[in-house]
Amino acid sequence: MSETPEIDVQKLSQDGIKLIVQATKCTNAMPSGHTRELYNSHPAFRRIIAAKSNRLLELISGVIRKQGVRGNIVNRRDNEEKFELLQECNDVMLERINNNLDDLLGLRKSPDTILVQEEFRPVERKQTQLNGSWNRPQPLKSVGIQSARLLTARNIQRPQAMFKTPVDNSTNAWCPRIKYKPNSIRPLAILAEYGENNKIISYTHPYEMELEKFEPSDDMLTEKAVVDPVPIETGDLVYIDDLAELKRALAEFQMVNELAIDLEHHSYRTFQGITCLMQISTRTKDYIFDTIALREELHILNEVFTKPDILKVFHGADSDIEWLQRDLSLYIVNMFDTHQAAKRLGFERLSLAYLLKHFCKIEADKTFQLADWRMRPLPEELIDYARQDTHYLLYIYDNMRNQLVRNSNEGNNLIRAVYQASTEICKKRYSKPVITSVSHMDIYRKSKKVFDNRQLYALQHLNIWRDKVAREEDESYGFVLPNHMMLQISEVLPREMQGILACCNPLPPLVKQHLHILHQIILKAREQSLVKPIEVDVHQINREAAISNHRDQENPLYCPHDLGHHDANMQLSCLFDKDLKRVKDSQASKNSLIAKEKPKLSIFQENVEEIANHAKEAAEKVKNLTFITPYKRFKLYAPYAAELRAQEEKRQKEKEANMKLCPDVTPDSIATKHKLDEDEEDKDAAEVRQIIKKRKTEVASGYKPSIKIFKENGITEEEEEMAKINSVIDQLANIRQAKTTPVNTPKSQNRKWINPASANSTPVTPKPNTSMNKFAKSNLSESGPSTEKRKLSKSERRKLKTQQRQQQNTPNRNQKNNKTPTSSKNANQGQQSKPLNPNEFDFKRFGGGSKPATDNKQFKITQKFKGKNNNRRHRGNPMNQN
Repeated sequence: MSETPEIDVQKLSQDGIKLIVQATKCTNAMPSGHTRELYNSHPAFRRIIAAKSNRLLELISGVIRKQGVRGNIVNRRDNEEKFELLQECNDVMLERINNNLDDLLGLRKSPDTILVQEEFRPVERKQTQLNGSWNRPQPLKSVGIQSARLLTARNIQRPQAMFKTPVDNSTNAWCPRIKYKPNSIRPLAILAEYGENNKIISYTHPYEMELEKFEPSDDMLTEKAVVDPVPIETGDLVYIDDLAELKRALAEFQMVNELAIDLEHHSYRTFQGITCLMQISTRTKDYIFDTIALREELHILNEVFTKPDILKVFHGADSDIEWLQRDLSLYIVNMFDTHQAAKRLGFERLSLAYLLKHFCKIEADKTFQLADWRMRPLPEELIDYARQDTHYLLYIYDNMRNQLVRNSNEGNNLIRAVYQASTEICKKRYSKPVITSVSHMDIYRKSKKVFDNRQLYALQHLNIWRDKVAREEDESYGFVLPNHMMLQISEVLPREMQGILACCNPLPPLVKQHLHILHQIILKAREQSLVKPIEVDVHQINREAAISNHRDQENPLYCPHDLGHHDANMQLSCLFDKDLKRVKDSQASKNSLIAKEKPKLSIFQENVEEIANHAKEAAEKVKNLTFITPYKRFKLYAPYAAELRAQEEKRQKEKEANMKLCPDVTPDSIATKHKLDEDEEDKDAAEVRQIIKKRKTEVASGYKPSIKIFKENGITEEEEEMAKINSVIDQLANIRQAKTTPVNTPKSQNRKWINPASANSTPVTPKPNTSMNKFAKSNLSESGPSTEKRKLSKSERRKLKTQQRQQQNTPNRNQKNNKTPTSSKNANQGQQSKPLNPNEFDFKRFGGGSKPATDNKQFKITQKFKGKNNNRRHRGNPMNQN
């Protein structure tokens, strides 16, 4: 095996410096300024410069790809963007060089993960002793919070950098990534839901139909024997981080009926959050899945998670359901949430630590709640902590199920309510964090500060900047700029950059990196016109207090001592409120015992008789008072509560109705087809009116052409116009009939104008109008059976010509018109036609197209055939009749 030759680093550096100096000299020799403009006027110079520039950009692009930096410098149009990409590439290269030098010099001997553990001690507070010996308390006890430990590590690689599917932190709606849907009732269909501006706001839930159809079985609603858990010291623990072990665990899960599931999440060094660990426990074994390593493969667990025969037990699954969808493409069907069960059972606390202590007599260790779950390999302390969350969860489920069944009525209302609430949680859909122009007001209200418009402007734009940087860098809001630091900067509005740094302790790295941008925001905020401080919450409190002081005192639903509707932090009105507007209620009862202008009894009144009368009146009113029990108050309140629920349901239905699965369609696009049909109808009707008008003018003037001009197809100009009129009439009739007649009504036959004089001649069918649209052709093809005859033989045509000559020599033609083949056929059908007189013809009937005839003046249905014969004479034009 050949050895790698040693590289002379010093010689390599000198050669590189020489090349850099040479390139710099060549760059300085290039024309600049006005000289550059003069050179650019020559096409040859511009062509050479463009070729060299493209070559340099290709070389730089190759270096950037080699360093693993995302981006293409060739496709970037702006020079500033190109320089930013070059700067990023240089930073990556220099950072790599520094790391290599540290390794070479031994400064970074252990690049592996280093655990860092810190413990927070409780703050001791001594109770103050009261004066006197009779109320002296017992021996003093320290009062403080429980100790917590922060377990993290150094040199943790960012997991999102190794994901096959990059994280999308844009403001676009989150779309489910599920590709296969096991245990399905309805096939997989992910449809977009559009908002008011035809913008996608969300996507449908893949298992929405399955969750709506789910009903707990009778076996889940009955009381069973409680199965004791296996001791955690002797139980089996399996750590899974590859695909083979995952498939083996899936086969084991399909053999059980209950699973206990929990997740561990990290949200400080990422914008949307990362699911770092998943714990699943059966009755006999515990499993821990590395969701970072198996992020793209864990979707196969849907075979078990969506199976309605297998029960999944969670505790507080509101966030877990969304994390499973976002990171692992996992969905849950048939879930039991012990948090919802604790609510129905009326426990004083709802945490998992309380349930462990209540049912299992175990003090849960919650000191690792602040641990960084991205660490790999995980310490033993974190594995034991994660395992404990699900190991006893099935035992807790058994006890809570039995207790719910015992406390339920005959319909098992309590346990059914738990399953229903758990199913509603499973229907939740993940959505990305969204920022609006008023998102900063929530932070402002919670801070209880009073800002003017300058400070609010700074707070708003700092919040927008923080959101933008957090999405680009994939960091949380707390890492970019915590809320208390952002409020401090907005309140102080420092004039210098050093003042911004002084408001942040400790200094966030991204604040130092974008210090110039933050300084520009503060300077722009200081330029705003100053107005009085904005006290939104104070005005709201005074408004609510003023309304509450003028309620109907005799309303049985009102209790002056019931403060349940007030906010805990709201300041109640008092006599010292200057802004509180006192308004006398003119409709208040004068006999009210609660609100009076002056007291009924007073020690300062001298008239004894008046005092006695007032005392008697008060005694009578006290006798007439009726005590309303809490149950009666509830009965009075029940209709009002039902009305409120109905209004809320109506509002929810309106909200769901606004969620559209397709964008809005404008009225113009809806009526496009009908509009096109009407345009075609008007156009063809205009052509018919124009031809009829022309023929009517010729008849009125007595014009009669002496020479007939035959066209290439063997018919005259009049016959061609007649054929055009017939085709247009057929088209318009079909269009009108399609609009007016029902579907089951048979379509009318093609109507033709015929001249009785032409009955003696050979029927001629002109060629169809090539300008007819597709819609009319389809209607014509759908009409009744074809009326065309078969092609006549040579002997038949000879006989027909002889018959035509005999008819032409007959002096009374009108008496022999009924002997033609067409008229005989019409006679057999019972449809006798009359000659059409142009002088008596009503041309206004064709003003808007043809209509189905309802009287005996129907048009004859003629049978025509195609052919070229200059000897035939077709006199079917009614305009030539005198």
